[in-house]
Amino acid sequence: MQITHKAFLELLSRLRRRCPVRVCVLEESPGARLLHRLLLPLGISFLSFAAFTWAGTIYLSRRLFNTAGGYKVLRHEAVHLLDQHRLGLLPFIIGYLLLLPFGLTIRAYFEWRGYRETLRAWWEDSPPKARRRGERLVGQFTSRRYGFMWLPAGMVRRWVERELARIEQTDGRACPGLELLSPPTLLRQSRPPRPHHLIR
Repeated sequence: MQITHKAFLELLSRLRRRCPVRVCVLEESPGARLLHRLLLPLGISFLSFAAFTWAGTIYLSRRLFNTAGGYKVLRHEAVHLLDQHRLGLLPFIIGYLLLLPFGLTIRAYFEWRGYRETLRAWWEDSPPKARRRGERLVGQFTSRRYGFMWLPAGMVRRWVERELARIEQTDGRACPGLELLSPPTLLRQSRPPRPHHLIR
C-alpha cells in the first residue's frame, strides 16, 4: 500500500536518518497471520492490533494507513524501532518476551516508552483529550492485551499523570533521545532563538 500522508512521509524521512525502516500492511504479513493463529487460543487476536515492529519493519493495520490516527500509532512504533536498533533485535525480543514473576517487566518498560510518545501525540491534538485517553493506557498495561505485565492500575495512572505534567511543562517536547520524532513545527519551536547580531 502506498504511503501518501504528508506526516507519515516526514516521520519516515526523519527515522531513516537513524536506521533503515519500511512500513507494510499488518494483515498481509504471513508472520502476523501465523501469530494470530498461535495466540487466538489464549484469547489474543493479533490481527486486531494496530501495529507491531520487527527487524526494521513497522507492520501497520490497513485501516490506519494514511490517517491521522495511523500517524500517532506510527510514532509509538517508531520508539520500538529505535529501541531495537539501539539495543539490537535479539536483546530487545528476549527482553520483550521475558516474564518476571514480580515488579516491572521489561515488556512493560518498552511499551511505556512507546506510550509516552503516544501521550505526546494525543497532547498535540488536544490536552483535555490526552488526559481522558490516558485512562485507556491503564487497561493496556493491566489487561492481557500485551500478555503478562504485572502492573497495578494505580502505578500506571501515576505514570500517566507524571508524563502529562512533563509534557505540559516542556511545551510538548520529546523524551531525551527521541527528539527526531517531533513534528517539524515542534522541532523549530524547541530551538532557542538566535541572537539578533547572528542573524543574516
